[in-house]
Amino acid sequence: MDILLTGLEEAELLLGTNEPKEIISECKKLGIAYTAIKLGDKGAIGYHDGEYIEAAPIVPKKVVDTVGAGDGFDAGFIYGVLNNWPLERTLKFANTIGSMVVSIKGDNEGLPYLEDVLIKLGEKEFIDR
Repeated sequence: MDILLTGLEEAELLLGTNEPKEIISECKKLGIAYTAIKLGDKGAIGYHDGEYIEAAPIVPKKVVDTVGAGDGFDAGFIYGVLNNWPLERTLKFANTIGSMVVSIKGDNEGLPYLEDVLIKLGEKEFIDR
């Protein structure tokens, strides 16, 4: 199974277009199963098996450093795919990680633990001890 995780500029270099629907069309021609287009503070667009979703951004409390946000998104997206999550949940999970990464200086220092992401999503309760 092939997955393309790209920004608009990268897609233009690879596929000759930065228009999301054209990117997805080209990916379908190439047999790519999942396409995720990262839009930074505008969220992301995902496509899989006929489903096209525009996922809203997760706004961070404060932007400190954007380095590593795309890598965090990619890790979250792949995690969702490996767990067979629906595309919408996968995109929200990935956007959440990207949002969390930008609030810390450095590229991998801001990568959260799974538990922290689930707490931020309201899927797990935080217990202060």
